[in-house]
Amino acid sequence: MENTRRYTFLSVFLYTIDLTKKMLSNWLVFVVYAAFMTLATVICGQIRYGCQAQDKTFLCNIMPQQPEIGLILSICYLLIAFLLAAFFTYDFYRLAFKNEKLKWQSFLLPDKAKLKAAFAFIGYILCLIIPIVMEFLILRKAPHPDWRIEFIFFAIMFGFVVLNLLTIRIFAGLSRFFQNTEGGDMISVMRQTSGKSAVAVFMFLLFAGILNLLVIKTNGLMNQWSTLDNNWAVVLGAEFCCNLILLFCCAFMITFARAQDEILAAQEVIKVEDSAVEDVKPQTLVKDHKKTKAKSALKATRAKGKTMRSSRKKK
Repeated sequence: MENTRRYTFLSVFLYTIDLTKKMLSNWLVFVVYAAFMTLATVICGQIRYGCQAQDKTFLCNIMPQQPEIGLILSICYLLIAFLLAAFFTYDFYRLAFKNEKLKWQSFLLPDKAKLKAAFAFIGYILCLIIPIVMEFLILRKAPHPDWRIEFIFFAIMFGFVVLNLLTIRIFAGLSRFFQNTEGGDMISVMRQTSGKSAVAVFMFLLFAGILNLLVIKTNGLMNQWSTLDNNWAVVLGAEFCCNLILLFCCAFMITFARAQDEILAAQEVIKVEDSAVEDVKPQTLVKDHKKTKAKSALKATRAKGKTMRSSRKKK
């Protein structure tokens, strides 16, 4: 931890990569949640692979033909997928960074802390996604002839950009919320990253870009694989692999949040220790000054006494 105490681009990057080894030792939670997400995909009829070929597998026909029912099932699947991803992130965090054991009953009956953390995770993701969607819609609209209305749209988009940057800046607070579900201490994260928000924003965008490329590449490979060999086992395997990659992205990003949290916490400890030393130094100087002054006074008294005694002897 000594080499990661400074909150810099390199230290955050290296420490995040170092913490990713936690994923290998907790592979079981990835497999379990990927299986649950694949099951939800099948139940809701949201098969993504193998349905473009002429000889479609029977899994592609689960989706109902009525558009209204299809829309409802799609919304239900998105809600279930978000909830499972949030539950997975919480369980992975507790296993990797709090050394807790996996409780199988928590899959069906999550406790209050897990639910609070899950909703905090979903809320954070929505704070990232909704502004981006609104910015995209504003950029796509036709320019308004009245410059005042156009300026209002520009101000709204600017506000959404600022909200995105603030959300990314307090990403370490999500780790603190998972650590203690009573509060994420976002204000403390804002204070600790003051003047260093570029580190959080740049590293977040860098890792998000790399993971996005990984998801796109995996999606293309799974699509190609399921098209070449279009049977139900291959289709389910492609869905499972895709869900596994999505869970890996969630785990990596919460690991990134944990790395920032630990570095900021260590940095705060150093500041407290330095301030304590600075507080002790003046007190020590005052005490030393008082001791020196007392010794000088004592020497002066002794010298005065010797002078008086010598004058009496002369008389």
